[in-house]
This record gives sequence, structure tokens and C-alpha cells, in this order.
Amino acid sequence: MHKENYEDNFSIVPSKRTRNSVNLSAVMRAENIYTSQLHRSSSKKTDLMTLCKNGTIPTCYHTFYEKLPSIDEQDDDDSYNEEED
Repeated sequence: MHKENYEDNFSIVPSKRTRNSVNLSAVMRAENIYTSQLHRSSSKKTDLMTLCKNGTIPTCYHTFYEKLPSIDEQDDDDSYNEEED
């Protein structure tokens, strides 16, 4: 199963069926683990954007990475510390 956009539902990858193959779509069911996108640190987002600009990440994926939410690293550290208490 795969999806090309975060908002899309999973779809089955077409495959050629052989005599001994198992119908995996009947066996496996993918469920969403998260109800919303995870946020990345600002430094990770900056690094991803650098990879887009220098051509490491192909142009067709730039919009996906540009839309990823990020949070300030200080905010991220505070939320991590609150979880430890």
C-alpha cells in the first residue's frame, strides 16, 4: 500500500499475481498511527530546505517539504521536559 500525498488515503499497489502468491491486501490493513502531522524542529526544516535548494531532493518533492510544519527548538525542548515530569 502507498500514498503520494500526506492527505491521501492509502491505495493498493497493483502487482502481477502468480499461482502461489497471497493476496496481501486481504491480509494486511494499514491504519494511521497519528491523527495529525508530526512537527519537526526548525533546524531540521532548514536542513531539508537546504537539500531542496542544492538539488539533493528532486524538485517534484519540494512542495511537500515546504509544507511540513516545524516548531521552534526551544518550544520542542520545553515540551520534552514537561513529559519527563
